[in-house]
Amino acid sequence: WKIGWACGAAELIAGVRAAKQYLSYVGGAPFQPAVAYALNHEDPWAEALRDAMEVKRDGLATALTDIGFEVHHCAGTYFLCADPRPLGFADSTEFCEELPHRAGVAAIPMAAFCDPGGAPEAWNHLVRFAFCKRDATLEEAIRRLSVLNPS
Repeated sequence: WKIGWACGAAELIAGVRAAKQYLSYVGGAPFQPAVAYALNHEDPWAEALRDAMEVKRDGLATALTDIGFEVHHCAGTYFLCADPRPLGFADSTEFCEELPHRAGVAAIPMAAFCDPGGAPEAWNHLVRFAFCKRDATLEEAIRRLSVLNPS
């Protein structure tokens, strides 16, 4: 499951590698027995993880909103989508290319998950931030992102 290999000419494999980086966040097969056990035996652990992720999600959503992003709230993932247009950035891909230089933080434009030119219009304005990080990492990212709106 999500684990495999590809063989072929270098120019063909380059295309596979370019697409593959967006297909899975992590390979899951080694974790399946542990997840099956957890689903049957580890409700308190799963509830604590859920609660911790909700705190991280809500904290990042609040911070992004305070910075000036329009945040699209999520309920079933560890990513938040945000629109940087209120901060003066019209294109999410350009925003994501510039963000590491301006703030030392990375985000992914949602349009990257579509065929070139095939993203729905709404996706062309959204970027994705992960909140499945250590608290210190999130706090530092928020501090760095605050330079986008110095007011």
